[in-house]
Amino acid sequence: MTPPREAGHDSVIVERLKALALQLDRNLSPEDLDPEAPLLAGGLDLDSIALLELIVSVEEAYGFQFDEAELCMEAFGSLGRIARTVSGKLNPALAA
Repeated sequence: MTPPREAGHDSVIVERLKALALQLDRNLSPEDLDPEAPLLAGGLDLDSIALLELIVSVEEAYGFQFDEAELCMEAFGSLGRIARTVSGKLNPALAA
């Protein structure tokens, strides 16, 4: 049986992702960074280059590379989704 996901672990990852996003886009403010807001149009309005830079920054920060199958909007639609994806890669036992 898979143990329940630890929400606190995801929140630590979200805070780190917020810091990375702020480094990438100087037009963002901490108040803009709702973890469930879309990263693209209608949310944070990151462009494709900023999204790619965020993916690379996450890979460097956590010391892994995303599999090609993981590079989809389901996994990268928001900071919260990225945090859940990262959490699952760091601790597969917590993956939902």
